[in-house]
Amino acid sequence: MRPSETASKPEWRGWAAATRDRLPPVADGYLAPLDLLLCALPRGSVVLGYRAFRSEPSLEALPGAYPRLVWAVTRARRDGELSLHPWASAVASGPLGFLEPPSGAPVIAPAAVRVALLPGLAFDASGARLGYGRGYFDRLLLRLDPEALTIGVTRSALVVERLPQDPWDVTVRRLLTDAGLQAARAVMGDTPGHRPPA
Repeated sequence: MRPSETASKPEWRGWAAATRDRLPPVADGYLAPLDLLLCALPRGSVVLGYRAFRSEPSLEALPGAYPRLVWAVTRARRDGELSLHPWASAVASGPLGFLEPPSGAPVIAPAAVRVALLPGLAFDASGARLGYGRGYFDRLLLRLDPEALTIGVTRSALVVERLPQDPWDVTVRRLLTDAGLQAARAVMGDTPGHRPPA
């Protein structure tokens, strides 16, 4: 059963993880709504992706399909920050079991990112993201160019009306689901990627 709007983040995480694990694999064409957006980017633009963890939707097909773009992927550092590196450098199994770049991999500056495709356990209609609780992506999003387009990638069953939020949580501007690509309501016209003050 879906938690109530007053439920805690751990309750929402438990529900979202269990719900996602029960869903069938994403259908062919899941990433197709990104085509116009990615094709419109100038050659050499930096796009941040992620290596799928557990039942997260996979982005593995994108770098090969759009080789004119520079694809970046994250690495979790010991200081609690995410660093960015070339997609192809993610060859080592990280502590959570998915591929990460090694510590000596070339670095890509967060400010260079034009589009960021972000995972999450769930999102809400305003673009709020529910992560795994360590704040890695919230801190990273604050280091991106304010004009960068941030897109949460999830399943439509995991987009809810409202998630619990903390003051440091950062929203995304759009959501990509099996229902298509849509703008997040509350961030339209506000500072990109940030929840307006309460």
